[in-house]
Amino acid sequence: MNTPLPQVCERCGKVSPSSAIGLAPGASVTLEGILVVSPCPYCGGQARIPEGRYESVRAIVEAIRSPEVTRAELERLRAIAKGVSKGTTDDQQATNQVDELSAPLARVWSAFGTGQAQLLAAVISIILMLYFQHGAEEETARERILSQQTVQIEQRIFEELQKTQQSALAAKKPTKPKAPTRKSPQRQIRAANRSARREEAAWKRRQKPRGD
Repeated sequence: MNTPLPQVCERCGKVSPSSAIGLAPGASVTLEGILVVSPCPYCGGQARIPEGRYESVRAIVEAIRSPEVTRAELERLRAIAKGVSKGTTDDQQATNQVDELSAPLARVWSAFGTGQAQLLAAVISIILMLYFQHGAEEETARERILSQQTVQIEQRIFEELQKTQQSALAAKKPTKPKAPTRKSPQRQIRAANRSARREEAAWKRRQKPRGD
């Protein structure tokens, strides 16, 4: 299964995984002077993949196998990636912050680049969920990671990325308003008769003479 490349919608500005192109495990590609567009899963507008060099998730899968990489460092890199994708952190600030991390994660940042910042944040979130959930100790998480082959970890990440995209598509679909309940002709007649009887009874009560 391939890693989807990030795309930016020209209408709503949101970043999402592209359905037009993806990378095979361990592959990379450089987009320059190439226009790749596909529908935005959020608003249906036209989304484009920014120019730049793209790496598959294998770079980060290999990095998390290193004993230098901790949960705290992964969370820090995710925060940097989120800052870049939201525009609150510029490229130079991100580079300076990444330089304070371990060498494996610095290489991950170089591989992904700012153009894939949101995708990187999503991948790290998935890794934290899969291997560091429920406050798992570093050693326990590392044992889980090392017990699986690289392609197995990639497969699990791809599956979670697909779930994210499917959730976005489902959220986009408008819910159909419920049709008003229509009564059958027989029920309408019975309701009209009941209403007529109530009105007749009320009229008779008003006609009764009142006592002195």
